[in-house]
Amino acid sequence: MILAGCENAKRESSASGVSSDTATAVPTEKPRPASGRSPSDTLASDRIITPGTSIGNTFLEEIPDTLRAILGKPDVADAAMGKVWLTWFGKKRDEHNNRTQVDVFLTYRDSSMSAKVVRQIRTTSSWFRLEDSLHVYSDFSSIRSAFPDLRYTGKYSSGGRELKIYDDLAKGVAFETVTAAGQTLCTAILVHVPGTPLNSVFFPIGESGVKR
Repeated sequence: MILAGCENAKRESSASGVSSDTATAVPTEKPRPASGRSPSDTLASDRIITPGTSIGNTFLEEIPDTLRAILGKPDVADAAMGKVWLTWFGKKRDEHNNRTQVDVFLTYRDSSMSAKVVRQIRTTSSWFRLEDSLHVYSDFSSIRSAFPDLRYTGKYSSGGRELKIYDDLAKGVAFETVTAAGQTLCTAILVHVPGTPLNSVFFPIGESGVKR
């Protein structure tokens, strides 16, 4: 997926310290909200997506130092106007020969501007799983059945494709989708602070950004 800069921000490449195929890495256990998921109960905690809370071992509200301890040094970094966008790429391509990535978006914790924390987490890897084993590449009709409150949020272009974004604002989870040959599939899953719209934080995805 092609990533674009935003607000004159500069994306800087660096050597990755990520040791796994999906940019997860060192297990760091944290309490998770109780849920009714049964398929995910058999998964390791570093594979579970919890809406409004985490993707794998990466949690909302974490600070940059904790991120580096879990994921290693980011492959790409972007910073502008008090916001930070970090990207880790998977070591191997996925089952469809696509490069996978984890994106983390941070902003200041509060008006004191003393510390930045994670506000959004995004993955394009099918290695992570939601309730009922939903994941990247799942059919969007199955996702809609599990999250009936999803609403269209915007769209963007990447690699000649139009991708649409649907968000369950209250639960804090969103899905990017693409339609081809009459089928709509998930291409990325995002976790965000419940009640906080994606574009209110930092979401400069695509060749020209997200549009309504």
